[in-house]
Amino acid sequence: MEGEPFGDEEEQLSDDEVALLEARAAEMAGSGSAKLPRLGKTLLRGSDGGSQRSSSVSSSQRDRRARTRSPKVVPELSSVIFLGNGPVNAVTEAWRLGKSEPDNFPANQLCSFSETQLASKQDEFRSRIVEFNKRHLSRVYPSAMRMDSSNFDPVPAWQLGCQLVALNFQTLDTPMRRNSVLFTLNGGCGYLLKPRPLRSEFPSEPSSSGSLRAVKLRVRVLCAINVPPNPHRGFRSSIVDPYVRLTILSPTGGRDRLKANTQVVRDNKNPVFDFRADFTVSEPEIALFSCQLKDNEADENFVVAYFVAPLTDLREGLRSLPMRDAKTNQLIDCSVVCEIKWLQKSEAASVESSFRSTAGEPLDMC
Repeated sequence: MEGEPFGDEEEQLSDDEVALLEARAAEMAGSGSAKLPRLGKTLLRGSDGGSQRSSSVSSSQRDRRARTRSPKVVPELSSVIFLGNGPVNAVTEAWRLGKSEPDNFPANQLCSFSETQLASKQDEFRSRIVEFNKRHLSRVYPSAMRMDSSNFDPVPAWQLGCQLVALNFQTLDTPMRRNSVLFTLNGGCGYLLKPRPLRSEFPSEPSSSGSLRAVKLRVRVLCAINVPPNPHRGFRSSIVDPYVRLTILSPTGGRDRLKANTQVVRDNKNPVFDFRADFTVSEPEIALFSCQLKDNEADENFVVAYFVAPLTDLREGLRSLPMRDAKTNQLIDCSVVCEIKWLQKSEAASVESSFRSTAGEPLDMC
């Protein structure tokens, strides 16, 4: 069956249709009583010459603007820029296919991942992400859904070898405190050497049993000295009801026992705990040790004072952990006294931590 021809064919409009079109045109022009030129009864179907002319004019205008538009980057700056914006979709597709990176992927390509993108792939593609970050740079930034400028935990991204982990510096929460304390190491220069498993050429897959790399650590919390007051208590006594929370921040957190709390001591700024906790850590080279002083009557997220360090920087014996307040300021007279003992120490745990300063001095613990 033949279809209706599509061309410059005339279609006659009725008088009522013409009058209706004129009335609507007058309303749109803002003069309901003004008479517009007669539209006539003929409507050309399929004729788009006018739209084609306007399209060609607008296209030429766009071309002229594009030729006169100034470059976004100053040429002198562009000549010294080394890094390019890497294709994230191509990289994630390579991970899905079992490769650490796409074929012939340039070394100067930096890939930017949102926290949700990385979180959705870190469990399934962990070893491939680590291998990718041994040869390329990765940047991780907060999700756009964080309208309150809160922060995500940077530790999982660090433990995947990501070099640039962006945080909202205007919000001083637990992730920001961990970031601030960790980067006080290496002289506070802002750069840290990644742990050896995240930069060596050895495979990043953990052993099936974990026995070669696993360590067992015993921490005995003896006491705390000069626990600072809680300013949020208002008119009530500012002396806190302190307890200590020990945490091992490990990439294998689901398999390891990572957290322990001491008992609460009421209204005491020099509490005695004498509490013991044992930890088994499968990958100590990239784990962090956290010690927090908490107030039992405060919000769960409130921290009175805290200490964070790479796990392999902890030395055996009686140690006084220097504490910082919630604003990351060093507390001169506040510390937590612990006894640290390695029950089972692997070769990896015996080497010097990669987080130490270039001068090789040990962590600042008494």
